[in-house]
Amino acid sequence: MVTALIWVASGLGVWLISPQPVLGVSGVIFGWFVFLLARGFFARSGRQILLAVVLFGIWGGILWGVLPSNPMVSWQAHLFGALGGLLAASVVAKADRRVAGPPPPMVGGGG
Repeated sequence: MVTALIWVASGLGVWLISPQPVLGVSGVIFGWFVFLLARGFFARSGRQILLAVVLFGIWGGILWGVLPSNPMVSWQAHLFGALGGLLAASVVAKADRRVAGPPPPMVGGGG
């Protein structure tokens, strides 16, 4: 589901605003990278946030690819792939919370 959502978001974005045809899967790569960076924050998971910090430390520099720099590189695919990854992280975290059920009641009546 994540790959499909990123692929569609990247493809639609390129189709809407790119002045030329685009070939490649770099939008999907950017989408997965942003998905991995954002999922821990949406899921409120310390382990996934730690993974995001490590990934950002190693490969965070690729995020500059969402800005126009080289006319031979589709920054549109990168940008919309990244936005698709952000959307996918949100959707997956919400689905995970629904499957897990409601949180247990607070002890002590905190209200």
